Amino acid sequence: MEEDLQLEKGDNPIPRVRMSEMGTVGLRSYSGYIYEEDRPELRGLGWIKEVRKMRNDPVVRSGVELLQMWMLRGNPRVVPFSDDENDVKKAKFIEQCMNDMEHTFDNVMTDIVSYIFYGYAPLEKVFKKRLSGQSKYNDGLVGWKKLPLRSQDTCYEWKFDDTARKVTHMIQDINGVSSGERLNRLLFVHPAGEIEIPMDKLLNFRYNGSRDNPEGNSPLKACWGAYKFRQQIEMDEAVGVQRNLNGVPVYYAPAAYMSPDAKPEEKAVYDAIKNQIRNYQNNEQAGFVIPNVFDELSKQRLFSLEPLEVKGSNQYNTTEIIKRYDLRILQVLFADVLMMGQSSTGSFALSGSKTNIIEMAIERRMKEISSVFKNDLFKQTFELNGWDSSRLPDLVFEFPEDHNPDEFGKLIQRIGSINFLPRTPDMIAWVAKAAGYPDWQSFKDMSQDELDKLFTDNESGAGEGLGSSGTGNTQSGGANSATNSDNAS
Repeated sequence: MEEDLQLEKGDNPIPRVRMSEMGTVGLRSYSGYIYEEDRPELRGLGWIKEVRKMRNDPVVRSGVELLQMWMLRGNPRVVPFSDDENDVKKAKFIEQCMNDMEHTFDNVMTDIVSYIFYGYAPLEKVFKKRLSGQSKYNDGLVGWKKLPLRSQDTCYEWKFDDTARKVTHMIQDINGVSSGERLNRLLFVHPAGEIEIPMDKLLNFRYNGSRDNPEGNSPLKACWGAYKFRQQIEMDEAVGVQRNLNGVPVYYAPAAYMSPDAKPEEKAVYDAIKNQIRNYQNNEQAGFVIPNVFDELSKQRLFSLEPLEVKGSNQYNTTEIIKRYDLRILQVLFADVLMMGQSSTGSFALSGSKTNIIEMAIERRMKEISSVFKNDLFKQTFELNGWDSSRLPDLVFEFPEDHNPDEFGKLIQRIGSINFLPRTPDMIAWVAKAAGYPDWQSFKDMSQDELDKLFTDNESGAGEGLGSSGTGNTQSGGANSATNSDNAS
């Protein structure tokens, strides 16, 4: 519970100041469209088309899915506003709502993390009365029926209030959606195929939603340049390999057929030759038509098609160039750890540092998501039930602890060697859980006496140097802990 400072106004004169808002955040919008992005192809429907292409790219897809999988590992937990019994019950109520929908909360999170691709993920809030037949509970309170995603492919316009400061509606275009019974009903109500959904009916999750941009700022926009360049180089590389294998086609024909004064039948033959050249290579229109310069009396063939050998070597190492662009894409997504192990450089310690950076990025994203749930959905749910919305619970995501067995073992050994590891039920349960012991909970339920009887007083002599325990004896046949740098104090 927040501390009441019990402050009062002072006796000094109070200056005059305008307390209402005067300026604007400066979001560039016009007629319901957002123009924050300078590149036209990355705005509106153009951006939706680019996302459809990029999400099928192996590098972009692997980087995004790494972030999504990491985010979906978090286990949601509702933390009450205080230890007051009423606050605890209301937090439990929110947990019940999360597990009393037509779909699971995991499905909701899967829809939310799609905002990495598009920059935002709008979910519609659908409430229900908790009554038997439509809920697991029968208390008459207002709960959640479902939180369905409103596909970003169908969301194309926004409505602002008269001051152009606040988004009031999202306009959804359903004309391009496949027909169905519910769609037909919607089209009957909305003949133009446009549905205006008020923002107080939406949970809009935004990726870096600066300037109060309802479309957020997808990290894929920063990847787009590297993605396009790499795509072009891969295409040129494939064409180059094909031409090196097959050669460039060269068609020899009489010069008269290429003359502007050629007869109609000769021009028709020349057009047919050019068409053959264009179709010589599958999917590539490339080739040459060269006048035949042989003497008429040489009795050489008037028409000849030959492959022209491509000589010389590549000037650029396309593999390194493509790898450079791959790295840039993954760096933007904090997923460049996927590149480790693909070269002679890098170390296990470096991978650990990279993982820590990913964890910080994921923590930032989960705070964004938790904030939307708390300040929007939780708040509105409390208001619909007539509760005090200033005492809202928090939503936190707890991630399983990943420990490298070797490193974790060294840590426990070092701390235990100086008797700095208290042998309590909670501590032993934590060590057992981190070590992967399946029945770790049993240690937590033990009393201190039971735990003392279970464990002996034998301790490792690691870190004692040349002690009498035997672990520090470096003589022939003895242990070598004294020379082990991992056990050095």
